Amino acid sequence: MMQVQIARIFNSIYINRLGRMMLVVSEEPGGNFLLLDTAVDMDQLEKTSIGYGVNSATASTQKVNNLGLSGSTVSMELQAAIAEAKEGPVLPLEQHYYFLLGARQVEATKSNFLSLPGIDKADAKAFLKKEKIKWRHPDSLVKVLGYIVKNQ
Repeated sequence: MMQVQIARIFNSIYINRLGRMMLVVSEEPGGNFLLLDTAVDMDQLEKTSIGYGVNSATASTQKVNNLGLSGSTVSMELQAAIAEAKEGPVLPLEQHYYFLLGARQVEATKSNFLSLPGIDKADAKAFLKKEKIKWRHPDSLVKVLGYIVKNQ
């Protein structure tokens, strides 16, 4: 069975990492990448309202009544659900950034960065402070990837 390893959609490149297609945010020489993994936040999805004050955990106990064939006898609850489905909120997403360093993949966090082999912790901390690195901003993480490549 063949698997897709690389996909290009317009100007975006995705690579398969452990069965998940991740967006290539940045690439450095030697097979080093900054990757973005985006998925539905299932924990948040289970906690959110599905509309008109009904929590998703209790939605299965709610009944939709008076469902007729002509459309005019459809209950107000169902009509509200259909209207919200068209203009309602998008699915909650969670995003995680990863450094792919050759064959090694690590989540882009400060602790993982400081524990990488070949990284001088004192110098790395000075770099983080000087560059004002924000661990959720891709521009900052591109700088960290460049630092890793130069210092390994």
